[in-house]
Amino acid sequence: MKQLSTAEVTAMSTVMDPPVIMNTRERRQRAYDIAMKLGLTSVMADYENVRDRHLLTCGLFQTLAADPKLKAAGLNGPTAGHISDFFHWSEHQMHMMFCYCHHHMDVTVHGSAVANAIRGFGM
Repeated sequence: MKQLSTAEVTAMSTVMDPPVIMNTRERRQRAYDIAMKLGLTSVMADYENVRDRHLLTCGLFQTLAADPKLKAAGLNGPTAGHISDFFHWSEHQMHMMFCYCHHHMDVTVHGSAVANAIRGFGM
């Protein structure tokens, strides 16, 4: 077995940032803050069957999934399934917050309308 010097071990090692730990309230607050900063964004049209609904995505979900802090905290995709799992939202909550039928049947809404829906389900 070959012994390595401290310099050799350091050269081989990869220094990683510690994971970002966010509780549910902090995650939801971050989603609220991001939505409030958005201008117009798209929401879901969830006329898909229940089995496929978790695969849906929209502009807001893509924006949330691209956020570095949320990514570091474990958000790993822009679909309704990823979003609901990460933020601990039920299917009913997802529908009430992100379905176009709760936004005057319009799939393009202002981010603040979605942010207020997020706040309505608690942070």
